[in-house]
Amino acid sequence: MIKNVYFYFASFFLAIFLISCSSETHSDNTADSPLLNQTLVEYVWHKEGPNFSEDKLNMLVDEWNNIIDDAGYKMVGANILQPLEESDQVDFIWVLRWASLEDRNAAWEDWSINYEPQWLETIDGVMSYNTDDVYLFKTSLGSSPAVENTEDTFVNSFFFCDYNDGYGLDDLNSYQEGINSVTWSDGHWYIMLEPQFDSDVDFVWLDLWSNFSDKDASREKWNQSEFPNLANMMFDCDEYGHLGKRIRISSN
Repeated sequence: MIKNVYFYFASFFLAIFLISCSSETHSDNTADSPLLNQTLVEYVWHKEGPNFSEDKLNMLVDEWNNIIDDAGYKMVGANILQPLEESDQVDFIWVLRWASLEDRNAAWEDWSINYEPQWLETIDGVMSYNTDDVYLFKTSLGSSPAVENTEDTFVNSFFFCDYNDGYGLDDLNSYQEGINSVTWSDGHWYIMLEPQFDSDVDFVWLDLWSNFSDKDASREKWNQSEFPNLANMMFDCDEYGHLGKRIRISSN
């Protein structure tokens, strides 16, 4: 875990695809394993419209699940993230996971031609997005949870980090080795995110927990260790946390 990192990445299409799974979450726990190596993830910013409500959002999730299923897009999974702190830029984030760039590109191309015009009419007044805010990352598994989360909700913290003067990748690797030698809580795990776009940060770290109690236990143990001092010495990071909801596991 790295201290203080803010992360907001998103784009509406992600949300769209995320939503594509019904509010009645697909529940193939095996398919939703946290083993995210060799996958891609995208984040989408959304703003609530004047007619927004949770009920309407759930209805849109159901509608998009049906559309994504009918379209046959090869999506690994999707989530909705609710920021734990208010922001003028975004009200909620939808996350899409892909097995390959080919699957992602094919889905987007088909979506823009065959589904987007009607979708824009459907969401008018409820929510909005900017297609310029689409951010794609490669993922690399840092550690796995001791106990798999079988619920549809989770908690996370994104960290955008730069190396302090005199430190670099070798120090990050050493830090990870130390982090991986400790079980911080039953439900804690993390992944590293590699931006697939121009970025001015050195690395992005994503911590995940099963729930807030799990996060609190993990953070308390971490705060009592040597790692906060090590992190502050080597990295300059900003943190932003979310409450997450799993809305799609796999369409295949």
